Amino acid sequence: TCWRVDASAELPNIEDAVSSFKFKIVAAELAQEHGRVGKKLCRDAPLCKELGAALWQPGEKECRYPAAELCPRRCGRCPQILAASRCQLTRHACPPFFQSPVIDWRKFFEEMLERARDLLHVERARMLSRDTLWLAELPDFLSADESDRLVSIAESLHLQPEDALPPHIRDVEKIDCEDESCLLDPLVSEVYRRTSMLLGLPMCNFESMEFLKYGKGQHYAKHTDADTPPFLRQDPETFRSGPRIMTVFFYFTDVEKGGSTGFPKVGLTVKPAKGKVVVWANVEPYWWKTTMWSEHLALPVEQGEKVAANFWVHPFDYRIPSSHSQHCYPEVEN
Repeated sequence: TCWRVDASAELPNIEDAVSSFKFKIVAAELAQEHGRVGKKLCRDAPLCKELGAALWQPGEKECRYPAAELCPRRCGRCPQILAASRCQLTRHACPPFFQSPVIDWRKFFEEMLERARDLLHVERARMLSRDTLWLAELPDFLSADESDRLVSIAESLHLQPEDALPPHIRDVEKIDCEDESCLLDPLVSEVYRRTSMLLGLPMCNFESMEFLKYGKGQHYAKHTDADTPPFLRQDPETFRSGPRIMTVFFYFTDVEKGGSTGFPKVGLTVKPAKGKVVVWANVEPYWWKTTMWSEHLALPVEQGEKVAANFWVHPFDYRIPSSHSQHCYPEVEN
């Protein structure tokens, strides 16, 4: 079973909402329906025929991600699309840590740091905070050359000024990795792969990589990445894919002065450093509930430039349901 919440349930509080049911996940036999998934529902982009070996992970039988999003039929993603269209999940979308309504964050982060050191050779990976805010730092997760290349990718996508929030709250240039050139870039694919290995979670559980560029004076005021409204009034994506349980934040540049990420409730600031990654939990052990310990801000850049990116991570498949399950969870008026 996979712990999800029925958005239509009229329940008085979050505890009743989660404990009221276990959402049955679609078993592996759904894969047998692959041939019956219509091309209108599961269709490859025209360029997929031309990609050849470039679509596949070297030495593996899996497509590169996020390129796989362009070629769902070739990459065997039609069963997941069919399930999403039926308001269901396939078994791959429910990782073991989230088959219970409570997560042991201590165990999760300990195992994550072991993978960082043993599999990814990030020798200086360490915890910066635990018990209240769960926050880990991984210096040199990316090489200097990789960081410089990711800055170039961000700039090639033509970052745009923040338009969803007023500048006194969030003043930044940003762009999501949705363009074909970004989805197909081998280094972007490697960042997805490496992050998935680090977290032990599927890449499809990540929202699109969001590139960020902060110039002098630009900032982001205090906020949490997971929603804080009353539970049954949250965004439909929370019910489709679970909340934003974690944030993975990448620094691609050093910053001469300012630009740190502050966590005021625990009195911590993280200084930008080229190639560094930080990971923090946005939710409590009872992971349908946002933890206010995760409140953070981007301090103003005083000198230099801060180029960065983030993944917002969900417990379940995010990418396919966001495109194929909109009808399952209608907008809720706040």
